[in-house]
Amino acid sequence: MNATVLIADRDAQTRTELKYILEETYTVLTVDDLQALHQMLITGNGALCAVVVDMSVFENDAEKIHRFVTHPRYTNVPLFVACPFDGIHDLLQLFNAGFPEFVFKPYDRATVLAKIAAASCVQNAGDSVFEEQAPGQSTEEKITHLLGDAIQARNPETGEHIRRVRHLTEMIAKDVQAHYPEYGLTDRDVEDIVSASAMHDIGKIVIPDSILLKPARLTPAEFEIMKTHTTRGCKLLEEARGIWGNAYADLCKDIALCHHERYDGGGYPFGLRGDDIPITAQIVSIADVYDALSSQRVYKPAIMRSEAYRMIMDGECGAFSEKLLASLTRQLENL
Repeated sequence: MNATVLIADRDAQTRTELKYILEETYTVLTVDDLQALHQMLITGNGALCAVVVDMSVFENDAEKIHRFVTHPRYTNVPLFVACPFDGIHDLLQLFNAGFPEFVFKPYDRATVLAKIAAASCVQNAGDSVFEEQAPGQSTEEKITHLLGDAIQARNPETGEHIRRVRHLTEMIAKDVQAHYPEYGLTDRDVEDIVSASAMHDIGKIVIPDSILLKPARLTPAEFEIMKTHTTRGCKLLEEARGIWGNAYADLCKDIALCHHERYDGGGYPFGLRGDDIPITAQIVSIADVYDALSSQRVYKPAIMRSEAYRMIMDGECGAFSEKLLASLTRQLENL
């Protein structure tokens, strides 16, 4: 018998959309109000592998949310809140209210199925989804993963890009740590840079779909709007400062703001030059450019990795420091 997922949503259309995604794999139950949700959880939560609750069920009432997530009868049920990404402030409020997991609308099929599958595996092991997903994780890392999911919900292509950039960022950051002690990177610094690299494109969440998802090159006017994802991302990340603390918030903001700056001053948004660009942003920047070139996008095919490397080394994608180019060269030999 299939595992069971419970969907609670007041809107019939979005209930149906999520049920359609899940029903090939799971037995799906649906309810449309908070009272019915409570009743279903009390009578049958032992059979549920996950519960997806749309924010409409709580009528945006913070007290209802708090009572729900702290109810002692529901602590053994993997809970997901379904919501549109309207801004980091709202998302952090829900995170602080106790929701450990989110699925974002409009739903991305692959992301939803992956999250529910993980919850099902965790429940079979007898643990909560929150504990399984984040043993030893800091609050900073949990929120970083949360916001990374929000980016992927807006643009699945960007979500895949984030994962690849994280991997290459880790390789380059470790190389910089080993070969360039003048930057003073510690093991913890490297871990934080890798984690924060997921935030480099957070500002794209507020870029219009007509630009973000355009299957062609942008016009000059559209590109000027796209460029604002750096400053807008920095502004969004400021809202997380109270939870992250100053050091990690500043790291995330530096990366989001400066990952399109270039070593010769030809980048944006400020035209910073040389090591006026934070080393954290320089590391993520070269990883970002390499992956953008070597991956397919809605507006272009993928370029062969050898050609992407040549273009970077020849300065066709903006200038990078000789140190970062050397790090990239050493690490690409390991790919």
